[in-house]
Amino acid sequence: MFSLKGENEMNINKQSEPIVFLEGEKIILRPLNKKTDIDNCLRWINNPEVRQYILNTFPINYITEEAWFDNQTNNREQMNLAIVKKETKEHIGNISLCKINWVDRSGTTGMLIGSPDNRGKGYGEEAKKLLLDYAFNRLGLNRITAEALENNKVSIKCLEKCGYKKEGTMRESSFRNGKFINNVLMSILKKDWDKLNK
Repeated sequence: MFSLKGENEMNINKQSEPIVFLEGEKIILRPLNKKTDIDNCLRWINNPEVRQYILNTFPINYITEEAWFDNQTNNREQMNLAIVKKETKEHIGNISLCKINWVDRSGTTGMLIGSPDNRGKGYGEEAKKLLLDYAFNRLGLNRITAEALENNKVSIKCLEKCGYKKEGTMRESSFRNGKFINNVLMSILKKDWDKLNK
């Protein structure tokens, strides 16, 4: 009887411990959880301030977002992770490694920090660096790309801090706020990452 109670207490304690996939100084990256994260995701991707910099242009409802969550199961071409502040355990954004090509050893990253209060504090840069290290040194990828709208100076600066280099410009490839905007294509190679982290 006594030992059973102890086991139950241990199980409760285990459930309250945060799930950690990758850990940095200020943030952790963990798998997205449909039950706890879907509301934040819906709020962020429907927010006009956030939406102006991402691919989504139509409103996303709960059913659509729920289907997206369900489609993540056993998808070996992408991983989507929650960015969580270690200090407060707050889910502040999402980061992804997608379009993984296991033959060419390449992939693409994307990221968003949800609320303005959490931007410009280094969380995104730390999240991106954690994911890059994992992609290069655990998955064995060689080339990671990212795209950013030319007017998204914050995103471009973050990518540069992480070692990405500009490869080219896709002219007038996006339409936002009544005008066409260039997309900037950036990339980082494994050798660039190694040099940056000597």
